[in-house]
Amino acid sequence: MAAHAGDVSGGSAHELNHASSKRATQQNQEVTSSFNGKAPIGSRTTSSMNSAENTWQRKRSSLLLVAMHPEGARETAHFVERLPRSTALRVVLALFAYALLLSDVPRGGFNVKTLPFVQIEPNVFTVYGPTALPSRAFYQNGTITIDGVTTSSSDMPTAFYKFAPSSYGLRTVRDLLDGSSKLDSSWPKCLLSVHSAGSSYSSNCDDTLPGTTVFSMLDTLVEALKANAPSTTSYKNVAQTEEGIAIMARGELSSFPQRVCFAARSKARWTGTSSAASGSTAASSSTSFLSRNLLDHKYWLSIWATTFTDLDPQNPGVDLCVDDLDRPLLCEKPWAAAVAVDGTKGEPYWEAVSSRAAALQANLGKNEKLDVTLVEAESDPLTRLGGAVLLAHKIYNVVALYRIRECTDAGGCKTSVVFDERVEGKVLYTDALEWSSLASTLRFIGQLYVFVRLLCLFIACYAVVSKTMSYATSSDTSRLKRTLRVFFAVPSQVVVYGSWLPVLCYASAHVIDGLIFYELEDDGGENTTGSLSTLTRWLAVHMRCVWLMALMARFRALLQTSAGTWTPSHGVSGVRGHLLPALALGAVAFVARGGISVDDRDARILEANEVEPVPTFMLLRSETLDAWKMNLEGVYSDMLAVALAAVIYVLVILAVRALIHSSLLARPFRVALGLSGNQVAFQ
Repeated sequence: MAAHAGDVSGGSAHELNHASSKRATQQNQEVTSSFNGKAPIGSRTTSSMNSAENTWQRKRSSLLLVAMHPEGARETAHFVERLPRSTALRVVLALFAYALLLSDVPRGGFNVKTLPFVQIEPNVFTVYGPTALPSRAFYQNGTITIDGVTTSSSDMPTAFYKFAPSSYGLRTVRDLLDGSSKLDSSWPKCLLSVHSAGSSYSSNCDDTLPGTTVFSMLDTLVEALKANAPSTTSYKNVAQTEEGIAIMARGELSSFPQRVCFAARSKARWTGTSSAASGSTAASSSTSFLSRNLLDHKYWLSIWATTFTDLDPQNPGVDLCVDDLDRPLLCEKPWAAAVAVDGTKGEPYWEAVSSRAAALQANLGKNEKLDVTLVEAESDPLTRLGGAVLLAHKIYNVVALYRIRECTDAGGCKTSVVFDERVEGKVLYTDALEWSSLASTLRFIGQLYVFVRLLCLFIACYAVVSKTMSYATSSDTSRLKRTLRVFFAVPSQVVVYGSWLPVLCYASAHVIDGLIFYELEDDGGENTTGSLSTLTRWLAVHMRCVWLMALMARFRALLQTSAGTWTPSHGVSGVRGHLLPALALGAVAFVARGGISVDDRDARILEANEVEPVPTFMLLRSETLDAWKMNLEGVYSDMLAVALAAVIYVLVILAVRALIHSSLLARPFRVALGLSGNQVAFQ
């Protein structure tokens, strides 16, 4: 027979059995002394209550392992009989932990099989839009109508021109044309950003703006755009030639007034609000504490403005896309073809603008004229880092301003009403569906393993109890009670996180598709507190970061046990049993929409520059995934949120310790921090 690993030399089987029995008896005596309320010898003066509890945890784990050895049957029986009853709190926490463990995948989902969006290209989806916002008309006398119905109030919500995604383009134009003589002081300073003199976006505006103020804001903005047209480079008079032979005579197109009057690039903060009726935010997670205060997510936007002032009442409507060198960018956009989220085909947006112009022209008076100005804003696709899946998104919006003007025979015109009509939407780029099979396989393996692991643990506990109790003298009920006592004596954190296989499976699956799960849960247009099922699923998805912490703990344990001086009797340093899920739950507050008093309405323009109106440049920008335009989310935000939760936890513990120390100076009391000193045997 091989010698025991701790023996220096070999020996007879009888001597080995005697030594094993002696060691087990000594261990049992130490446990017995602990049950009787006595501390082990040598610890009465130097060990605290926490160290005594940790010693008992190590001995209990050791004896549970010894119990499986045939030579320890007698010691096992003595141990089981003297095993203390688990407290009600311990049982409840263990049951709760096991319930969450067994329902993790059913609650959060195996994978993302389908996306609730319309696919417009491979791996490109329309999240919402183009969604038309209510039509608003502002009259010179201050009257406001919404969808043709006169409102009882002559005021307009300020947020529509300060925080809404569709205000990005208007505010960029106003900031860059700040020096135009056509602009007046009608724009409140609290709406303006970096380039405007005396801007104070951070200051609070009134909740509403008078209708007369909004009318003047929009009317003067259109006038400034019209005056800016001659300063932009026009390509409509350049003949396209090939080897000196004209292949296209611009002819009539060159005689049209210049349409493109403004082009710019700007950088702005993410906005957490959406004017669209979809209920979705402009950007998921844009209203979280991390996004607003630490990660500071931004958009890079292309702004493009066109004016049409030569409309002919005898030929109603407006041809937006007739000139391929001088037209709105939306003429090249797939989303403008109006494929709704439900898959139904609608009227293309350029046709909708023409129809609206024709309807307004039909009601014009003899001396009235109509002009149309379009302000387009579209963000570059922003890659979201933090997972294996590719995930990027962009937002777009178009503000159509229709002005009805009363003109005199002398040629002077005065605006009587301005119609503000907007559409906006969001496009998603992702290959999440291509990863779904791998993620579901990993979660299935992990879920099956933990079920089998729990079942085998219960069977093993029953087998141990059966060896210590006689079938003739004990009932099934007593054996079941004794089995449950042993079952709940095993630390639940060891059962949940003590094996490599489920931790690796769950953590790997989360790294793969956590990003798209977060996108769907945060941007689904549902309130996370709207129903219990929605809240349960949302928490299940966002608390999957607990597996990342468990994986880190496993690697730490591996490094510790790989040390040359380590032996099983040393145990493994760990954390308190429910600290990991507690940190995961606390981390949710940092990534939740609107959590920790976050102002989700900051949509200020950070930088802006007017650029040459080159359509090719703008079109490429709106479809190119730049490597440096990346925002950290997914696993990165998980770890950052957990770190913040851990810092708060440590500060709270230190504050409690200081409070107790100050109130009990005569009787020092040690409070366990929970991050060191606790010995947990990973299995």
